[in-house]
Amino acid sequence: MTAIEAFVNVLQCFPEATLNIVETNGWGNQYGIVTRRARQHGKRIRLHRNLGDADVRSIVREGAALLIPSLGEGYGLPVVEALALGTPVIASNRAPLSDFVRFKGVRLVDPTDMEGLTRAMRDLADPACIRLYRSDIQICRLPIGWRRWAQNLWCFLTT
Repeated sequence: MTAIEAFVNVLQCFPEATLNIVETNGWGNQYGIVTRRARQHGKRIRLHRNLGDADVRSIVREGAALLIPSLGEGYGLPVVEALALGTPVIASNRAPLSDFVRFKGVRLVDPTDMEGLTRAMRDLADPACIRLYRSDIQICRLPIGWRRWAQNLWCFLTT
């Protein structure tokens, strides 16, 4: 909920901004709560459910940033996917996402800090800031791509 509240604050400066929320299996009973909260803000918050990989990639590629304020992320694959697509990331400062601090294009925030999330989202709603983050990502683009990275991770975990 903190991310939605932070986005509502961003709308004060950037009224045309849109938050796309992609539902995942890990939400449990939170989906109903998120749905009710999002509907209060009409077209500015869009909920997506049961999307295929191509649709998710399109949303991430076209977005100003990937917001992943996770309290318990697995291996950080969404961060790697976003960076491979050239999209900046606002991620939780908790492990394992905090391991991405060395990557350009990643901004870490406390996922429970609404003011911090608001600042990060407001910064990345600014076109000049987005260009700067995207240019940094182009410089440090992952040399093997997200698919190969995921394959390497899988091999590591299963051997």
